[in-house]
Amino acid sequence: MSMRFASRTIRDSRREANTVSRPGTTEDFEDFGFNTINVFDTSGTFTRLTGVDIVMSEIWGAGGGGAGGQGGSGTASGDGARGGGGGAYSKRLVSISGNVTVTIGSGGSGGTGGATGGGGGTAGSVGGDTSFGSITVNGGAQGSGVGTGGGGGSS
Repeated sequence: MSMRFASRTIRDSRREANTVSRPGTTEDFEDFGFNTINVFDTSGTFTRLTGVDIVMSEIWGAGGGGAGGQGGSGTASGDGARGGGGGAYSKRLVSISGNVTVTIGSGGSGGTGGATGGGGGTAGSVGGDTSFGSITVNGGAQGSGVGTGGGGGSS
């Protein structure tokens, strides 16, 4: 549930690095001529600096919450439950002409375990969507019941 961006300016048909506001590790972006990264862990606004025309966005959707396990009965333990699915992922170059709204999705909450005597647990909740302007990636599905986990999100 985070997002990071790098930026560059295009001038005279050649690419030049341009800093944004928060320096960070650039190992994934150096090949594109980026040298500064912004990281959003909470929703906010990506502020475009003068001359910045393109950003590399890397976006993760929030994971879904796992289901609560089955309650035990007597001396027997209950069964485990399904885990929540992972959120979707997207990495792409984006042209911008102004500030961009950033929305960070919240992770799904886990379900409640079942009551003693073999009661089933409750489902978790779906992970929230994350977006950069009009680009949205979905959160993961919730876990429910006993068996395989929830599905991953889509971009």
